[in-house]
Amino acid sequence: CSLYPPPKGVNMLQCTETIEYLYYKIIFYRCDGPSKLVKINYTKEQREVLNSVKREVYEKYKLPYEDVYVTLGYHPSEVDNVTDELLYMNDEKKPIIICFHGYKGNYKDNHLGMKKYAFDNNFNLLLVSQRAHYESEGKTITFGIKERRDVQVWSNYISEKYPRNKIILAGTSMGGATVLMASDLTLPKNVIAIITDAPFNSPEDVMYETIRIVEK
Repeated sequence: CSLYPPPKGVNMLQCTETIEYLYYKIIFYRCDGPSKLVKINYTKEQREVLNSVKREVYEKYKLPYEDVYVTLGYHPSEVDNVTDELLYMNDEKKPIIICFHGYKGNYKDNHLGMKKYAFDNNFNLLLVSQRAHYESEGKTITFGIKERRDVQVWSNYISEKYPRNKIILAGTSMGGATVLMASDLTLPKNVIAIITDAPFNSPEDVMYETIRIVEK
């Protein structure tokens, strides 16, 4: 580390606190745009397929939708208002899929294949912007630790709003791990399935892996 040994006039505690703050800002602080920590090297063929699916899904985003929001927070000092979530009700009789994006991702670009399938088959979709990402409020990304309770809040909200519809929870990467962790909570009876794509083993493991990426 460039701060070790500490510069002259800076004690070890100050140096440690500075390093910890830098890690927090880089890894855990909210995401408002593309991140260098999340980069996938696609082949030319993979990129062409991805762009094709992306164009199709982005056209579907133009369909009528409802803006919905819930208030999150489990302590008086922590109240995050999650806003501008998109609810597409394509067929009142079909299940509602609640989608949770990955670490420093967004609800428009993650899980494109699943969204294409859902739109093509008239499934209903709720696209959630996770706490501390883009449209949502909150400052700290917790790799599913707090986000799992957000899944519970959204599930209860949709269950109360559409009690006759079945609910499917879906997530990719951190979103996939989040919905898996939420399965240990009390969820509405109409949650019938969980779909995950590339979840991680534990928040601790992925935090250490992200730190290793930063140190490189």
